Amino acid sequence: MFALAQFVIHRRINSVLLTVFFAIASLFLTPLALLSSAIVVLNTLRKGYQEGILVVVISTVILFLVMWSLFQAPTMAFIMFLLWLGALLPATILNITRQLNIALMIILVIGVAGILFYFVSWSGANPAEIWQPEILKISKHFKEAGIELFQKEPEKASLLIAQFMLGVQMVMIFLYLAFSLFIGRWWQAKLYNQGGFQKEFHQLKFSKSLVIMSVIVFALTLLSDSAYLLALAMLFVLPLVFQGFAIIHSRLKKQPNAVFILTSIYITVIIVIQSILLIAAIGLADTWFHFREKQLK
Repeated sequence: MFALAQFVIHRRINSVLLTVFFAIASLFLTPLALLSSAIVVLNTLRKGYQEGILVVVISTVILFLVMWSLFQAPTMAFIMFLLWLGALLPATILNITRQLNIALMIILVIGVAGILFYFVSWSGANPAEIWQPEILKISKHFKEAGIELFQKEPEKASLLIAQFMLGVQMVMIFLYLAFSLFIGRWWQAKLYNQGGFQKEFHQLKFSKSLVIMSVIVFALTLLSDSAYLLALAMLFVLPLVFQGFAIIHSRLKKQPNAVFILTSIYITVIIVIQSILLIAAIGLADTWFHFREKQLK
């Protein structure tokens, strides 16, 4: 990764070619798209937003031409353009403020804007009713292949899943932009400021106003069956989750078995997805109890 970062930042043409390469490669291995956006982040952090914009524009034109000539399907160029712009904005804010929490809040704002866009586009219609037919179509294809997704009451089960789909979509966009930002910032630290990203992440903390707003959104979600509010709640829990992980990493950094413990925690979160709420609760509590300050004392 260090050699890749060195190669990318050396010349603009290197950045553009690898940005396009990883975008195309993501068709076969989706996580490679993160590296594509991380290159935009690295250029923005090191050389400023003007350089980031140039990399995005040139990469978009090249990707459009490649996708059109090979597949007559340039839609991917438009999608990647939006994702690259989405990565460029928080990277620019991070470059100006040097505050990782503010950059992540910008990503949160992007997610909220996405929900509002869907609300306006669908004229306030229930997203679950829009997603449900698509889920039932997928279920039908699986059934034809001999796989039964819903053992009973497919209408009710598919509607329940559909209720979460807008939130899942926004969460995926948030995580994509956040991890692209983290990778780009980590590359920059490896090249010019060893240990800088680790220090920033360990100190990650959000304001009480954001936490209070999150609690209000959670409370409203419990009182309503709105898929839009549910999507907002799923978004607003993510900053608390990152703050919770920052506390865990900070507390374990000097432990001899830190790698084993952290690996176990991440595996648990992946297997038991509900455990993410416990991590968020740690982040929530830290806003008032200041666990890391007490650790230093």
